[in-house]
Amino acid sequence: MNKALNYEQIYEYDIELIKSIQEKYKDDNELAWKVFRTFYQDPDGYPVGDTYREIGGVKCTADALMSIKRIFEFENGFNANFREAFVKYRESPIFFFPCEQNGINQSRRYKSTFDDRIDYTLYDIKTYYDNKMNAKKCILKDAFMKAKTNKWLKNLGSFDSLIKEYDISGIFVDKTGNVYNIETGDVIEEVPEKIEYTEGYYNNLKSMIDKWKGRH
Repeated sequence: MNKALNYEQIYEYDIELIKSIQEKYKDDNELAWKVFRTFYQDPDGYPVGDTYREIGGVKCTADALMSIKRIFEFENGFNANFREAFVKYRESPIFFFPCEQNGINQSRRYKSTFDDRIDYTLYDIKTYYDNKMNAKKCILKDAFMKAKTNKWLKNLGSFDSLIKEYDISGIFVDKTGNVYNIETGDVIEEVPEKIEYTEGYYNNLKSMIDKWKGRH
């Protein structure tokens, strides 16, 4: 795959890949999924449009809210619903985080208790700002202290600035900046010991993405 391509081109490539594989292996869903995963290209690491998005003077890349594994799981397989969900919910990335090894994008998936959930990731960032840019009380403290991510956090300056940057007020956060628990709809007040990426979370996340896309 040509590294000069952008998010939009990789996204379209993946859609055509889904269509062709589903048509060719329509009688063997398991094999179709295996083949798709072999040739799938994640668009998140590519620039959106002509250039990478720069926030706070730091190069940032998109962070998908729904991975193909989550879509496969909650759409019950590599089927027409999978294709529809991919087309709709991977079209327009909402969040962009610093392009850095073991930064927020990777850490919220693999190095935290958040199970890839964006709501607790946002809450952790809010905790950082609420504690006067002190990462010690944050789950993602190791990521927050990395050079590019720390510069990004400091240059943004506040959680309110982050809310404005991503235009998420009234969707992922309430009007006063409190972060919603996407699964329950309640405001997050603390981080529980166990967090799961549930079907309820997935379905409510769809609604939030729909609302965000309705603004743009």
